[in-house]
Amino acid sequence: SGQSYKLFTSDRELSSSLINYIFQDRNGMIWVATEDGLNRYDGVKFTIYKHKKNDIHSLCNNYVRTLFEDSKGRLFIGTLNGFQLYDPATDTFSEPAKWSDGTIFNSNIVSVIEKKNGELWISGNFTCKVKVIDGSIIMIKQHLPIRTTSTDYIMEDQYHNCWLMSGERGLYRIDAHHKMYHYSFNERGGIINNICQNKQGEIFISTVGRGIYRYDVKSNSFLPILLNGRQDLPVKTLYIDRHNQLFVGTDGC
Repeated sequence: SGQSYKLFTSDRELSSSLINYIFQDRNGMIWVATEDGLNRYDGVKFTIYKHKKNDIHSLCNNYVRTLFEDSKGRLFIGTLNGFQLYDPATDTFSEPAKWSDGTIFNSNIVSVIEKKNGELWISGNFTCKVKVIDGSIIMIKQHLPIRTTSTDYIMEDQYHNCWLMSGERGLYRIDAHHKMYHYSFNERGGIINNICQNKQGEIFISTVGRGIYRYDVKSNSFLPILLNGRQDLPVKTLYIDRHNQLFVGTDGC
């Protein structure tokens, strides 16, 4: 009852009401990624960033998908067709990421992770390793035992397994020795849309229309978690809070 709120809208403060991601950096700034620009809130006012023609240090695309801050405090911006690094000293962005041959990296960015060995990986149209050299971003194609195009969310668990979601192709696990395992859910009528891990190392996935599954290490398979005997839950998202509780967001259930 002691809480208060303030509503921010595209009529006044925000560049768009179609919000893809909200993130708070280590300096306390709130960043709001939208489908028409990037917004930064300092507690008093919003600053809006958009693409400017012929300005390579502006946002490369107004459709901002995701944000990621690594262990060094660097803030990365993933858009519909490019990847950049924010420079707080100049309040601008790096040139758009490039391939190692110097060509522009035009790719939709879905997610970014920092592995335990310090490597940065991105997923989207391509699964790549990210290198930052003198403020410039270089993308290196990953040579994995799976198709590395059209990948969705990616996660590394506490046992150094990399999990890659790949739409209708299902879920892939690549262990520390680069051995690959594939888990398909098409025959079960579900497409994976989220993955998370709790403090005990348990892996959970959610599907559209087939509910939640828990990874069983012994059988190397995913077992359904039923709710009142039901498995047909239209799950949209999963979240594990600081108390290790699993929250489930559904679509109208």
